[in-house]
Amino acid sequence: MTPVLATAEAEALLRTSPLAPRPEPWSLQAVPNHRLDPGARQQFHVISEVPRGFLTLGPDLGEYITRARLLAVAYPGLATAVTGQARQGDRDLLMQEHVA
Repeated sequence: MTPVLATAEAEALLRTSPLAPRPEPWSLQAVPNHRLDPGARQQFHVISEVPRGFLTLGPDLGEYITRARLLAVAYPGLATAVTGQARQGDRDLLMQEHVA
């Protein structure tokens, strides 16, 4: 099982990455996670006065990121566009556009 990051820990991880939204302030709002291994993939809304993005993080998201990129290209009107990805420590981060 992969340890689950608290929202504050996920915020700190994002702030030190090249994906951190500018300008600040912004915060993360956790998306409910009902996975058998909740730490394998966590998701958050990146919010400020308006929603700014959607963050997915986990220890090994290579295949997930590839699929997200392919889906966004194949279905640009339906799928969420990928705005960036990074590796921070032992976690992959994927930032996508926010969809209301």
